[in-house]
Amino acid sequence: MSQQIFDKKGRRYLSTIVEVDSQLLINLYNQHMVVGQVRCIRESSAALMLKDIAIANEVNLAPMNIWFKILHKIPGWRSKPINYRRQGLGSALIRRLIQYARENGIEFLHGEVFRPDLENNPNLLQWYQKRGFEIKQPTPYDNPDIIAKLHMHL
Repeated sequence: MSQQIFDKKGRRYLSTIVEVDSQLLINLYNQHMVVGQVRCIRESSAALMLKDIAIANEVNLAPMNIWFKILHKIPGWRSKPINYRRQGLGSALIRRLIQYARENGIEFLHGEVFRPDLENNPNLLQWYQKRGFEIKQPTPYDNPDIIAKLHMHL
């Protein structure tokens, strides 16, 4: 199942969803290259656990046509890496996940935010809140590296 996704500048990407056993992957492609991904685990018929969401930040596209291939053969010529972050793609992937969950009878999304995630992106909790997740404190029984828990009822 594939669907088009657009970034803030109107550039088109293709998203695909693959569910195998309890694993759910939503991949985001630009020119046949994965530039974003959501990973989830289906815990029950009604619950998905969001394990990770990632958007590429330094990607060199592979040569797709003859002119690009010729340029790559010129000594010293390098294509400029593309940063896909801050283009609205993470938000688009979360919306795609929520759409898929609703269409498939999922009632509850949840996840965890770890210390390295927050160190990498200090605004991460606000980002999740803005997209409809409730932020909760971890319990004393949780991994000490968990900073927050994410919950969303659909």
